[in-house]
Amino acid sequence: MTRSTLVFVMGVQLIGCDTITNNYYSHDTGHDCCCCSHGEADTDTDTDTDTDTDTDTDTDTDTDTDTDTDTDTGGPTACAASTIDCSSAVVYPLSAHWPDDAGICASSTPYIIDGGLSVDEHATDFSGAECICEVTGEMRLAEVSDLINFTGLDNLTTVGGSIEISHAYSLTDFTGLGCLSSIGSGSSSGGELDVDTAPVLVDFTGLDSLTSVSGGVSVVNSDSFVNFNGLSALTSIDGSLAVTGNDAMLSFMGLSSLTSTGGLGVGDNVALVDLTGLSSLTSVGGSVGVQGSALTSFNGLENLLTIGEDLHIEDNVVLTDVSALHGVTSVDEDFVVKDNTSLPTADAEALRDAIGVTNIGGTVLIIGNQ
Repeated sequence: MTRSTLVFVMGVQLIGCDTITNNYYSHDTGHDCCCCSHGEADTDTDTDTDTDTDTDTDTDTDTDTDTDTDTDTGGPTACAASTIDCSSAVVYPLSAHWPDDAGICASSTPYIIDGGLSVDEHATDFSGAECICEVTGEMRLAEVSDLINFTGLDNLTTVGGSIEISHAYSLTDFTGLGCLSSIGSGSSSGGELDVDTAPVLVDFTGLDSLTSVSGGVSVVNSDSFVNFNGLSALTSIDGSLAVTGNDAMLSFMGLSSLTSTGGLGVGDNVALVDLTGLSSLTSVGGSVGVQGSALTSFNGLENLLTIGEDLHIEDNVVLTDVSALHGVTSVDEDFVVKDNTSLPTADAEALRDAIGVTNIGGTVLIIGNQ
Protein backbone atom coordinates (compact mmCIF):
# COMPACT_ATOMS: atom_id res chain seq x y z
CA MET A 1 0.00 0.00 0.00
CA THR A 2 1.44 3.38 -0.94
CA ARG A 3 1.61 6.21 1.52
CA SER A 4 -1.27 8.06 -0.05
CA THR A 5 -3.61 5.07 -0.03
CA LEU A 6 -6.64 5.28 2.27
CA VAL A 7 -7.98 2.07 3.72
CA PHE A 8 -11.29 2.05 5.55
CA VAL A 9 -11.97 -0.91 7.79
CA MET A 10 -15.36 -0.51 9.41
CA GLY A 11 -15.06 2.67 11.32
CA VAL A 12 -11.29 2.69 11.28
CA GLN A 13 -9.58 4.93 8.76
CA LEU A 14 -6.10 3.66 8.12
CA ILE A 15 -3.98 6.35 6.51
CA GLY A 16 -0.59 5.63 5.15
CA CYS A 17 0.95 8.72 6.75
CA ASP A 18 0.22 9.79 10.33
CA THR A 19 -3.11 9.01 11.86
CA ILE A 20 -5.89 6.60 12.42
CA THR A 21 -9.23 8.04 13.30
CA ASN A 22 -11.77 6.52 15.58
CA ASN A 23 -14.75 8.00 13.76
CA TYR A 24 -16.98 5.47 12.11
CA TYR A 25 -18.32 6.19 8.71
CA SER A 26 -21.02 4.89 6.40
CA HIS A 27 -21.33 4.48 2.73
CA ASP A 28 -24.36 3.83 0.67
CA THR A 29 -24.81 0.17 -0.06
CA GLY A 30 -28.34 0.61 -1.21
CA HIS A 31 -29.44 -1.25 1.89
CA ASP A 32 -29.02 1.58 4.41
CA CYS A 33 -26.16 -0.31 6.04
CA CYS A 34 -22.89 0.97 7.34
CA CYS A 35 -19.57 -0.20 6.02
CA CYS A 36 -16.83 -0.36 7.52
CA SER A 37 13.43 -24.06 42.62
CA HIS A 38 14.40 -24.29 42.29
CA GLY A 39 14.87 -25.03 45.90
CA GLU A 40 18.27 -26.22 46.83
CA ALA A 41 19.00 -29.60 45.30
CA ASP A 42 19.27 -32.54 47.66
CA THR A 43 23.00 -32.98 47.50
CA ASP A 44 22.94 -34.65 50.94
CA THR A 45 21.68 -37.95 49.66
CA ASP A 46 24.26 -39.75 51.80
CA THR A 47 23.08 -38.08 55.01
CA ASP A 48 22.32 -40.49 57.85
CA THR A 49 18.75 -41.60 58.10
CA ASP A 50 18.51 -39.90 61.51
CA THR A 51 19.02 -36.49 59.91
CA ASP A 52 16.80 -37.01 56.89
CA THR A 53 13.78 -35.45 58.53
CA ASP A 54 15.62 -32.21 59.26
CA THR A 55 17.06 -32.09 55.76
CA ASP A 56 13.62 -32.56 54.20
CA THR A 57 12.16 -29.82 56.40
CA ASP A 58 14.87 -27.41 55.36
CA THR A 59 14.34 -28.26 51.72
CA ASP A 60 10.61 -27.59 52.01
CA THR A 61 11.28 -24.18 53.54
CA ASP A 62 13.71 -23.25 50.81
CA THR A 63 11.30 -24.40 48.13
CA ASP A 64 8.47 -22.26 49.54
CA THR A 65 10.70 -19.21 49.62
CA ASP A 66 11.84 -19.70 46.07
CA THR A 67 8.32 -20.26 44.83
CA ASP A 68 7.15 -16.97 46.35
CA THR A 69 10.09 -15.15 44.76
CA ASP A 70 9.30 -16.60 41.35
CA THR A 71 5.67 -15.56 41.65
CA ASP A 72 6.58 -12.00 42.62
CA THR A 73 8.80 -11.58 39.59
CA GLY A 74 6.44 -13.22 37.13
CA GLY A 75 4.80 -9.95 36.03
CA PRO A 76 6.21 -7.02 34.08
CA THR A 77 9.60 -6.06 35.47
CA ALA A 78 10.84 -3.66 32.82
CA CYS A 79 10.27 -0.58 35.01
CA ALA A 80 13.29 -0.61 37.28
CA ALA A 81 13.52 1.60 40.36
CA SER A 82 13.50 5.21 39.23
CA THR A 83 16.84 6.96 39.36
CA ILE A 84 15.12 10.27 40.13
CA ASP A 85 12.24 11.40 42.31
CA CYS A 86 9.47 12.24 39.86
CA SER A 87 7.18 13.34 42.70
CA SER A 88 9.25 16.52 42.87
CA ALA A 89 9.28 17.15 39.13
CA VAL A 90 9.05 20.76 37.97
CA VAL A 91 7.40 22.02 34.81
CA TYR A 92 9.48 22.82 31.75
CA PRO A 93 7.07 25.16 29.92
CA LEU A 94 8.04 24.31 26.35
CA SER A 95 8.16 21.42 23.94
CA ALA A 96 11.52 19.67 23.62
CA HIS A 97 13.45 18.37 20.64
CA TRP A 98 16.14 15.78 21.30
CA PRO A 99 19.11 16.03 21.47
CA ASP A 100 18.97 19.79 20.76
CA ASP A 101 17.39 20.39 24.17
CA ALA A 102 19.52 17.89 26.07
CA GLY A 103 20.62 20.73 28.35
CA ILE A 104 17.32 20.33 30.16
CA CYS A 105 18.79 17.32 31.91
CA ALA A 106 22.16 18.89 32.72
CA SER A 107 21.16 19.02 36.39
CA SER A 108 19.51 16.31 38.46
CA THR A 109 16.16 18.13 38.44
CA PRO A 110 13.25 15.95 37.24
CA TYR A 111 10.99 17.61 34.67
CA ILE A 112 7.51 17.52 33.23
CA ILE A 113 7.67 18.63 29.61
CA ASP A 114 4.62 20.85 29.20
CA GLY A 115 4.33 20.29 25.49
CA GLY A 116 5.52 17.75 22.97
CA LEU A 117 8.70 15.71 22.60
CA SER A 118 10.37 14.99 19.29
CA VAL A 119 13.72 13.65 18.18
CA ASP A 120 16.25 14.49 15.47
CA GLU A 121 15.98 12.27 12.42
CA HIS A 122 19.54 11.00 12.91
CA ALA A 123 19.34 10.34 16.66
CA THR A 124 19.52 6.65 17.52
CA ASP A 125 17.77 7.00 20.90
CA PHE A 126 16.99 9.50 23.69
CA SER A 127 20.27 9.21 25.58
CA GLY A 128 20.53 11.82 28.33
CA ALA A 129 16.77 12.28 28.74
CA GLU A 130 16.59 10.51 32.09
CA CYS A 131 15.25 13.67 33.79
CA ILE A 132 11.95 13.51 31.88
CA CYS A 133 9.11 12.08 33.96
CA GLU A 134 6.13 13.18 31.92
CA VAL A 135 5.24 14.68 28.54
CA THR A 136 1.90 16.49 28.57
CA GLY A 137 1.64 16.69 24.78
CA GLU A 138 2.49 14.37 21.92
CA MET A 139 5.55 12.38 21.02
CA ARG A 140 5.58 12.71 17.26
CA LEU A 141 8.40 10.82 15.60
CA ALA A 142 8.26 11.28 11.84
CA GLU A 143 10.97 10.47 9.30
CA VAL A 144 13.32 9.30 12.07
CA SER A 145 15.60 7.21 9.91
CA ASP A 146 18.15 6.26 12.59
CA LEU A 147 16.04 5.85 15.74
CA ILE A 148 16.62 2.33 17.13
CA ASN A 149 14.74 2.51 20.43
CA PHE A 150 13.78 4.84 23.29
CA THR A 151 16.77 4.34 25.59
CA GLY A 152 17.11 7.39 27.83
CA LEU A 153 13.42 7.78 28.60
CA ASP A 154 13.63 5.25 31.41
CA ASN A 155 11.78 7.49 33.90
CA LEU A 156 8.94 8.52 31.60
CA THR A 157 5.63 7.37 33.09
CA THR A 158 2.97 9.32 31.18
CA VAL A 159 2.42 10.79 27.73
CA GLY A 160 -0.62 13.06 27.81
CA GLY A 161 -1.16 13.06 24.05
CA SER A 162 -0.37 10.55 21.33
CA ILE A 163 2.74 8.64 20.41
CA GLU A 164 2.83 8.78 16.64
CA ILE A 165 5.64 6.98 14.83
CA SER A 166 5.91 7.35 11.08
CA HIS A 167 8.64 6.16 8.73
CA ALA A 168 10.96 4.98 11.48
CA TYR A 169 13.21 2.85 9.32
CA SER A 170 15.57 1.58 12.04
CA LEU A 171 13.18 1.22 15.01
CA THR A 172 13.58 -2.28 16.46
CA ASP A 173 11.57 -2.09 19.70
CA PHE A 174 10.37 0.17 22.53
CA THR A 175 13.27 -0.40 24.92
CA GLY A 176 13.54 2.60 27.24
CA LEU A 177 9.80 3.01 27.81
CA GLY A 178 9.54 0.37 30.52
CA CYS A 179 7.96 2.78 33.05
CA LEU A 180 5.36 4.21 30.68
CA SER A 181 1.95 3.30 32.08
CA SER A 182 -0.53 5.46 30.17
CA ILE A 183 -0.97 7.24 26.85
CA GLY A 184 -3.51 9.99 26.25
CA SER A 185 -4.52 10.65 29.83
CA GLY A 186 -4.03 14.38 29.36
CA SER A 187 -5.96 14.76 26.12
CA SER A 188 -9.70 15.31 25.93
CA SER A 189 -9.69 13.74 22.46
CA GLY A 190 -7.64 10.73 23.51
CA GLY A 191 -4.10 9.76 22.74
CA GLU A 192 -3.10 7.25 20.08
CA LEU A 193 -0.30 4.74 19.83
CA ASP A 194 0.20 4.71 16.08
CA VAL A 195 2.95 3.02 14.10
CA ASP A 196 3.10 3.60 10.35
CA THR A 197 5.94 2.25 8.25
CA ALA A 198 8.45 0.82 10.70
CA PRO A 199 9.95 -1.88 8.47
CA VAL A 200 12.17 -3.65 11.05
CA LEU A 201 9.85 -3.41 14.08
CA VAL A 202 8.81 -6.90 15.19
CA ASP A 203 6.63 -6.22 18.24
CA PHE A 204 6.13 -3.88 21.23
CA THR A 205 8.90 -5.21 23.46
CA GLY A 206 9.74 -2.58 26.08
CA LEU A 207 6.21 -1.40 26.90
CA ASP A 208 5.63 -3.90 29.70
CA SER A 209 4.07 -1.36 32.11
CA LEU A 210 1.56 0.17 29.69
CA THR A 211 -1.96 -0.45 31.01
CA SER A 212 -4.18 1.99 29.13
CA VAL A 213 -4.42 3.93 25.89
CA SER A 214 -7.20 6.50 25.76
CA GLY A 215 -7.22 6.59 21.98
CA GLY A 216 -6.48 3.88 19.44
CA VAL A 217 -3.62 1.50 18.74
CA SER A 218 -2.64 0.88 15.15
CA VAL A 219 0.13 -0.76 13.16
CA VAL A 220 0.23 -0.03 9.44
CA ASN A 221 2.62 -0.95 6.64
CA SER A 222 5.28 -2.44 8.91
CA ASP A 223 6.63 -5.42 7.02
CA SER A 224 8.45 -7.18 9.88
CA PHE A 225 5.74 -6.76 12.49
CA VAL A 226 4.71 -10.16 13.89
CA ASN A 227 2.56 -9.62 16.99
CA PHE A 228 1.88 -7.46 20.06
CA ASN A 229 4.36 -9.05 22.47
CA GLY A 230 5.34 -6.45 25.05
CA LEU A 231 1.81 -5.26 25.77
CA SER A 232 0.83 -7.94 28.27
CA ALA A 233 -0.24 -5.34 30.87
CA LEU A 234 -2.56 -3.46 28.51
CA THR A 235 -6.16 -3.92 29.66
CA SER A 236 -8.08 -1.34 27.66
CA ILE A 237 -7.92 0.62 24.42
CA ASP A 238 -10.56 3.34 24.31
CA GLY A 239 -10.20 3.82 20.58
CA SER A 240 -9.81 1.26 17.82
CA LEU A 241 -7.28 -1.53 17.54
CA ALA A 242 -6.42 -1.57 13.85
CA VAL A 243 -3.92 -3.43 11.68
CA THR A 244 -3.37 -3.46 7.94
CA GLY A 245 -0.52 -3.82 5.48
CA ASN A 246 1.72 -5.83 7.82
CA ASP A 247 2.96 -8.69 5.66
CA ALA A 248 4.62 -10.73 8.45
CA MET A 249 1.90 -10.37 11.08
CA LEU A 250 0.90 -13.76 12.48
CA SER A 251 -1.33 -13.05 15.48
CA PHE A 252 -2.47 -10.68 18.21
CA MET A 253 -0.35 -12.54 20.77
CA GLY A 254 0.82 -10.23 23.55
CA LEU A 255 -2.64 -8.81 24.27
CA SER A 256 -3.56 -11.42 26.87
CA SER A 257 -4.94 -8.82 29.31
CA LEU A 258 -6.95 -6.79 26.82
CA THR A 259 -10.65 -6.96 27.71
CA SER A 260 -12.13 -3.99 25.85
CA THR A 261 -11.53 -1.77 22.84
CA GLY A 262 -13.41 1.04 21.18
CA GLY A 263 -13.24 -0.74 17.84
CA LEU A 264 -11.48 -3.53 15.95
CA GLY A 265 -10.32 -3.19 12.37
CA VAL A 266 -8.46 -5.83 10.38
CA GLY A 267 -7.39 -5.25 6.80
CA ASP A 268 -4.86 -6.84 4.48
CA ASN A 269 -2.23 -8.67 6.53
CA VAL A 270 -1.33 -11.52 4.22
CA ALA A 271 -0.02 -13.97 6.86
CA LEU A 272 -2.75 -13.33 9.45
CA VAL A 273 -5.26 -16.20 9.19
CA ASP A 274 -7.18 -15.77 12.46
CA LEU A 275 -7.42 -13.58 15.56
CA THR A 276 -5.39 -15.66 18.00
CA GLY A 277 -4.33 -13.56 20.98
CA LEU A 278 -7.64 -11.80 21.60
CA SER A 279 -9.16 -14.44 23.86
CA SER A 280 -9.63 -11.98 26.74
CA LEU A 281 -11.55 -9.48 24.63
CA THR A 282 -15.19 -9.41 25.71
CA SER A 283 -16.40 -6.00 24.60
CA VAL A 284 -15.93 -3.75 21.55
CA GLY A 285 -17.56 -0.40 22.13
CA GLY A 286 -17.59 0.58 18.47
CA SER A 287 -17.48 -1.49 15.31
CA VAL A 288 -15.80 -4.74 14.36
CA GLY A 289 -14.71 -4.46 10.75
CA VAL A 290 -12.82 -7.11 8.81
CA GLN A 291 -12.39 -6.21 5.18
CA GLY A 292 -10.07 -7.50 2.47
CA SER A 293 -8.22 -9.70 4.91
CA ALA A 294 -6.53 -13.11 4.66
CA LEU A 295 -8.52 -14.49 7.59
CA THR A 296 -9.86 -18.00 7.25
CA SER A 297 -11.68 -17.83 10.59
CA PHE A 298 -12.41 -15.61 13.57
CA ASN A 299 -10.72 -18.02 15.98
CA GLY A 300 -9.53 -16.00 18.97
CA LEU A 301 -12.75 -14.05 19.42
CA GLU A 302 -14.69 -16.83 21.13
CA ASN A 303 -15.19 -14.72 24.26
CA LEU A 304 -16.44 -11.57 22.55
CA LEU A 305 -19.91 -10.74 23.85
CA THR A 306 -20.94 -7.24 22.79
CA ILE A 307 -20.38 -4.98 19.79
CA GLY A 308 -21.46 -1.38 20.31
CA GLU A 309 -21.81 -0.44 16.66
CA ASP A 310 -21.53 -2.49 13.44
CA LEU A 311 -20.32 -5.98 12.66
CA HIS A 312 -19.02 -5.71 9.12
CA ILE A 313 -17.34 -8.63 7.33
CA GLU A 314 -16.66 -7.98 3.67
CA ASP A 315 -14.40 -9.09 0.80
CA ASN A 316 -12.50 -11.74 2.72
CA VAL A 317 -12.05 -14.22 -0.09
CA VAL A 318 -10.55 -17.12 1.93
CA LEU A 319 -12.82 -16.78 4.97
CA THR A 320 -14.64 -20.05 5.60
CA ASP A 321 -15.63 -20.00 9.27
CA VAL A 322 -17.33 -17.39 11.45
CA SER A 323 -18.47 -19.73 14.22
CA ALA A 324 -16.08 -18.14 16.77
CA LEU A 325 -18.51 -15.20 16.83
CA HIS A 326 -21.48 -17.28 17.91
CA GLY A 327 -21.00 -16.09 21.50
CA VAL A 328 -21.80 -12.48 20.58
CA THR A 329 -25.02 -11.48 22.32
CA SER A 330 -25.63 -8.08 20.76
CA VAL A 331 -24.70 -5.89 17.78
CA ASP A 332 -26.11 -2.43 18.40
CA GLU A 333 -26.10 -1.27 14.79
CA ASP A 334 -25.71 -3.02 11.41
CA PHE A 335 -24.89 -6.65 10.68
CA VAL A 336 -23.19 -6.97 7.28
CA VAL A 337 -21.66 -10.16 5.86
CA LYS A 338 -20.95 -9.45 2.23
CA ASP A 339 -18.88 -10.74 -0.70
CA ASN A 340 -16.93 -13.38 1.23
CA THR A 341 -16.81 -15.81 -1.65
CA SER A 342 -15.61 -18.87 0.33
CA LEU A 343 -18.05 -18.46 3.21
CA PRO A 344 -21.27 -20.44 2.82
CA THR A 345 -24.35 -18.24 3.03
CA ALA A 346 -25.79 -20.74 5.47
CA ASP A 347 -22.90 -20.02 7.87
CA ALA A 348 -23.52 -16.29 7.67
CA GLU A 349 -27.17 -16.89 8.40
CA ALA A 350 -26.24 -19.18 11.30
CA LEU A 351 -24.17 -16.35 12.80
CA ARG A 352 -27.10 -13.98 12.45
CA ASP A 353 -29.37 -16.48 14.17
CA ALA A 354 -26.84 -17.21 16.95
CA ILE A 355 -26.75 -13.50 17.81
CA GLY A 356 -30.50 -13.19 17.32
CA VAL A 357 -32.17 -10.81 14.92
CA THR A 358 -33.81 -9.01 17.82
CA ASN A 359 -30.34 -8.35 19.28
CA ILE A 360 -29.19 -6.55 16.12
CA GLY A 361 -30.04 -2.86 16.23
CA GLY A 362 -29.67 -1.97 12.56
CA THR A 363 -29.84 -3.41 9.07
CA VAL A 364 -29.08 -7.08 8.44
CA LEU A 365 -27.36 -7.64 5.09
CA ILE A 366 -26.12 -11.03 3.93
CA ILE A 367 -25.20 -11.00 0.24
CA GLY A 368 -22.56 -12.17 -2.23
CA ASN A 369 -21.21 -15.04 -0.15
CA GLN A 370 -20.80 -18.64 -1.31
